[in-house]
Amino acid sequence: LQEETSITIMSSKYKEQGWIVELEDAKKKAKKVSEQLSMTRPLHDADNEDDIEDDDNEPLMQQSSTLQPSSPTSVEHNIDKLVARRFKAQCRIARAYHQLRQFQACKIAVAVCFSLNHSINRKDRERLEEYRADADAHLQEAAARSNMIMNNDRRREFKRGFFAIDEFSFPHPEIRNIYLLHACVLAGDVISLEEVVAFGASLDRPMVDREWCKRYTLHQSMPVDNTALVIACACLASATVVGRPSLPLDHYADCAVQLIMLGADVNRTLNLYSASRDGTNLLDIEPTHLPTWRKLKFAGKSAKELAILAKHTRVLEAMESMSTIEKKIANAHCRCGSRLKWSECHGAREVVGGGAYYCMKSVDPPRVCFRFSPVALCYCNQNFNLHYDCCWNSINLRPVYLDDVECKKGQYLNLTKKLGMFLRGGGKCSQESLDNVVATWLNFQNDFPPEQLGKTGLEKYPVEVYAGCISRLDDYFYWTNAHWKLEKSELLRRVQEWNEALESYCKDKGLDGEIGQEFLERHKVSPFAPCGNRSCDRVEERVKEFQLCSRCMIISYCSKECIRADWKRHKIECRKCD
Repeated sequence: LQEETSITIMSSKYKEQGWIVELEDAKKKAKKVSEQLSMTRPLHDADNEDDIEDDDNEPLMQQSSTLQPSSPTSVEHNIDKLVARRFKAQCRIARAYHQLRQFQACKIAVAVCFSLNHSINRKDRERLEEYRADADAHLQEAAARSNMIMNNDRRREFKRGFFAIDEFSFPHPEIRNIYLLHACVLAGDVISLEEVVAFGASLDRPMVDREWCKRYTLHQSMPVDNTALVIACACLASATVVGRPSLPLDHYADCAVQLIMLGADVNRTLNLYSASRDGTNLLDIEPTHLPTWRKLKFAGKSAKELAILAKHTRVLEAMESMSTIEKKIANAHCRCGSRLKWSECHGAREVVGGGAYYCMKSVDPPRVCFRFSPVALCYCNQNFNLHYDCCWNSINLRPVYLDDVECKKGQYLNLTKKLGMFLRGGGKCSQESLDNVVATWLNFQNDFPPEQLGKTGLEKYPVEVYAGCISRLDDYFYWTNAHWKLEKSELLRRVQEWNEALESYCKDKGLDGEIGQEFLERHKVSPFAPCGNRSCDRVEERVKEFQLCSRCMIISYCSKECIRADWKRHKIECRKCD
């Protein structure tokens, strides 16, 4: 029995589907066995005849051909087996939490393992003790290093959505008006850094941008376009060269390594103003850093070049493992803070609606964007749930990716992704591709009855405007004003994407002034749906104001009268939907 419950003989699902799947599976098994155990003990007291079944619905005891009452000894044996299975499942939970670096939960899981009335062999005990020691060490280090930057009040504010993590300026007596990610690097606090990233921070957001400075009338003496990774590599290089580090070198190296493995851009450069501007500097890092960096001629050097100067093996190895797009996709760490690859963590399986943990951004040069943090507050802002527990696996929504450079969250429609890539070929589409766009657009228009075109707005769109707009979207969709079925957040996002692409099209074509305004008004889309009754001209005044048909849940109406008036026509469509 002890050999069967050894931690080394555990489920290997994590190898195929990641540690998140392993954790969820182990929790289900533990819950199931606990329910069986709670039912078995009262039955034992009553000397019940029913036998107990294991997880695979196979009898734990070989029954004879004739049903015989279970003896107290056999029931006790069943209980022992269930306790053993409960212990095994709990060990899997502890191991998964340890791998995911959720140390508080790991510590609790280990305590539950020891609390079970089950004999533990030496190998299992040593492994559990190791998990508990790691958890205690991490929690003590986190308490010692994180109080200044990430306290409980600040965590609560981010979890409730009171502040945007990318726009929160860290109030530090010496390091003023910088973002949390930069503050973590300068403090050498990798634990807080990973926590800030888990809350949804963009990795390559520069220090306070120029528009922010202008808005709040701040002096721009400290360069505003330095990212957290550049600052980390500069601190590491200067500490190595000068030999008088204000913090242990490993603190800066830890921050640099984690930023690199999360996907930060190693080609961003360090920008320094002239020494004459130091007198009005409101954004000083530390008095010793800027003059030292100037003397060492760090200005204009990239994070990669600074890491080479530092000659730190771990940082250089991390950069090598992320040197190409293919390596970055394969090796990048999940944003939840587990330090596991996406493929071993939350990105192990694609979402229900389709979409991987990464996508390619069509810019020059192309860059890869990863999924928005699974443990951040969900972007829908509807119920204060974590993204993984809310819209992560939603069938109706596209996956959300975070652009670390532009600091924006975006969605990409995979159904038309291949055609969209043809259209984004720098304006050099083949004639065949353009013919396909025209044919697709005309076929889509022909799918609507003539009397409904006025409601959809399709007749307003010349095909060249449509093609010009979709070539500016990261991925496109077939838009009409009748997207009744979309959820509110998705509807507003698509409207914004289309209208921004339309404005870009107008700028490229030189449409400005009254002509440009008239063009925008004619072709902009609206999130306000029209009434489904074709004889009614009412349009929503608030998004999702009209009620959907309770049967097909696709078409919305402004009133019950319109539902009755349109039922003769709509019932045919309604039956087809069923």
